[in-house]
Amino acid sequence: MFNTTSFTCVGLRGKPRRAYPDRSSAEDGASHVLAVYGKRMVPYRCNRCDLWHLCPIDRHTPSYYSNTCSKQVYDSEDAAFRRARILAQERGTRLRVYVCPYGEGWHLTSSH
Repeated sequence: MFNTTSFTCVGLRGKPRRAYPDRSSAEDGASHVLAVYGKRMVPYRCNRCDLWHLCPIDRHTPSYYSNTCSKQVYDSEDAAFRRARILAQERGTRLRVYVCPYGEGWHLTSSH
């Protein structure tokens, strides 16, 4: 079926996340989850462990760490707003979205 390597990162509930060695294996995992559990998942490459994990499609907000501005960057304003809403629901943290001064995308900040 699909080949996983190990459990590397920890999820929201403190459980280890399944890690896949490459995108193809993660896509196979997403297909398996859809077929067995009916949940739509999307593969993403982890910034921490450099392996691949799965994320529910409604929580997926692609981002990357920028060495230029030393912050998480979201490619679109919509992705940044979605992440801010998710964090507000989960942690009660109110965040504001703003455009990167270096032109890399969008950031989140707690300052007003």
